Amino acid sequence: QIGDRSVAPTLLRMFQAESQGWRRSQLVQPIAQLLGEGAAAFLEQAARDDDQSVRTYALSAARSHLKEADRLRILVRIIEEEGDDNVRQAAISHLSEAQAAKAADALARALQEGGPHSRRAAAHALGGVANPQAARALIAAFQDEENPDVREAVIQALGRCGDRRAVPLLTRVLASPDARTRAAALHALSRMPDALTDDFLVRFAHREEDENVLRACIGIVSERKIRDARLLPRLEKLMQSPDSS
Repeated sequence: QIGDRSVAPTLLRMFQAESQGWRRSQLVQPIAQLLGEGAAAFLEQAARDDDQSVRTYALSAARSHLKEADRLRILVRIIEEEGDDNVRQAAISHLSEAQAAKAADALARALQEGGPHSRRAAAHALGGVANPQAARALIAAFQDEENPDVREAVIQALGRCGDRRAVPLLTRVLASPDARTRAAALHALSRMPDALTDDFLVRFAHREEDENVLRACIGIVSERKIRDARLLPRLEKLMQSPDSS
């Protein structure tokens, strides 16, 4: 009888006595549901369980049953201590934008020390944090990042941050040999007022050879209603592309 709180001690004893992780994981949600907002101590214990599935269920239960402060404390602990990259990524993904701002230190460390999945998630979360600390963490992480997916996520996050301290980095990235990185930097800069002049965009389009990046650039040009004869050859190039619609 899951609605009867009197069975909670029995389920807790079952959880503590059970040696099979997958069976313990099935007890996490019912116990948390019975304990309600008083489940924080149990879920903190479950979040440190040796079994990954138990930790994952603890993460989900914390989101469903705990008060904001208790939930944030458990999420931050998982982000800081979790060794499995997928569980760490899930904890980061559970953060609201308000929680991400409070967890900025933990996210910055995950961005430097986590696996590729949690680094991408940390970049995305920091992109919603509108403060200098988040921008500094993203800029610093990009310098040493080699994973192209994470690099792209960091660039996108910098665009969402809108911090102009990222403009020099993003401008340098426009010269990257990787087309996807160039396109991400272009979009990020386009979100920052006055970061891209009309003349710069025209000159960039004139020299860009990758069709996807050129298409992104022309899209920004079109949004700004820029009219310049130098763009005609680039438009013709796109019109002649098999991918043009």
